[in-house]
Amino acid sequence: MTFFPASCQAVVNRVIDGDTYVAEFENREYIIRIIGCDCFETRYTAKLRAQARKHGIPIVQAYQKGIAAKHFAENLLLGQTVHLTRPNDSPDNDPFYRYLRIVEVQCNNAVRDIAQLLTMRGHVA
Repeated sequence: MTFFPASCQAVVNRVIDGDTYVAEFENREYIIRIIGCDCFETRYTAKLRAQARKHGIPIVQAYQKGIAAKHFAENLLLGQTVHLTRPNDSPDNDPFYRYLRIVEVQCNNAVRDIAQLLTMRGHVA
């Protein structure tokens, strides 16, 4: 595992799903998992089935919500510089070795927390 700072600016190169991105920092790519939200999945997995059950919706609708979250994140973040911050009380990584960070982006002359935007738009499971 390489060193990745608790706070830095990085460029989003790819959106994996609504809450997981590939960001470049100092010419290396890191997988970032947003702290503060859990979007619907973009693959038909046991987790997607559980999300659908939790919300009382068909699995196809849950999948469509996951795709919508991914598209929202792509439109907002791809190619953008974001600020990544790890709170002092948060672990650096999750069990999948993704870096856990608060993700913020400059949007309409204000810095916006991506987890809050995803939640406000109904993309969170």
